Amino acid sequence: MDVANQFVKKCIASCYRKRLSGCYERKARVINVLVPMPSGAPVLDSPALAYRLTRYDSDDVFLSHTQMESARREIEQRLYDGQQKIEQDQRKIEEQHRQIRRIPEETLMLGRQRNGPTLITSLPREILEAIFAVYSHLDLNQLCFDSSGWGVEIMENYWGPYEWLQPIMQVCQRWRDVALCAHSLWANILLDDRSHIQDMLLRSGNAPLTLVALDLNQFDNLELCLPHLHRVRELGLHSVTKTKLETFNTTDSFLAPRLWIWRSSHPSLGA
Repeated sequence: MDVANQFVKKCIASCYRKRLSGCYERKARVINVLVPMPSGAPVLDSPALAYRLTRYDSDDVFLSHTQMESARREIEQRLYDGQQKIEQDQRKIEEQHRQIRRIPEETLMLGRQRNGPTLITSLPREILEAIFAVYSHLDLNQLCFDSSGWGVEIMENYWGPYEWLQPIMQVCQRWRDVALCAHSLWANILLDDRSHIQDMLLRSGNAPLTLVALDLNQFDNLELCLPHLHRVRELGLHSVTKTKLETFNTTDSFLAPRLWIWRSSHPSLGA
């Protein structure tokens, strides 16, 4: 629209400057109504349009609309091209985001391919399960027991439950899969966290259980294991009074038929 306005204004200014006849001025006024020109606008030459003004009023009006329509189409085309360019750039950005999201997965696949030829991956699943089970059981004993049964010094150096899982679960995918399916690996339960206990009981399947309570608060979590007492093979209690223990009938062979090791820090509660 601006292009058409400027073009028509140049034609009208040319008519004024050349002091055309009244017919010319009338035709100029017709176009000036269609495209008003502000007073004091600079005068520019357009001899071609000035010549056409000497012919027909209808031609002059048709010419001005044609120029404006051409300008409008040109602007619309530029807007369309710009929108297409924006959509094309957005598609490129989305594709780059997809490539970025695929990087962790591709990295994992490359790691598996790298670990594939190693000797450790050739070990049978049963051997890995046995190694993991021994490792976890020894770790639990070190946390809870010393040579005399219980040790305060070991408790002072206590470094957190189940941290032995981290090196097993994060070595490679195969080790993780083996560990998750090894029921005996999850059968050694420290009664410190209720949500942790639920996970361990679920993953331990039907494997014999080792339960350890290090204080009265942990002993209270023993109630979560009551439905599984028939699987308990080893029970260790520390700082648990006889009165507290009597709230659970854990000595009944019907409740714990597999129980064959009993460890307690109280002299009157087993050996």
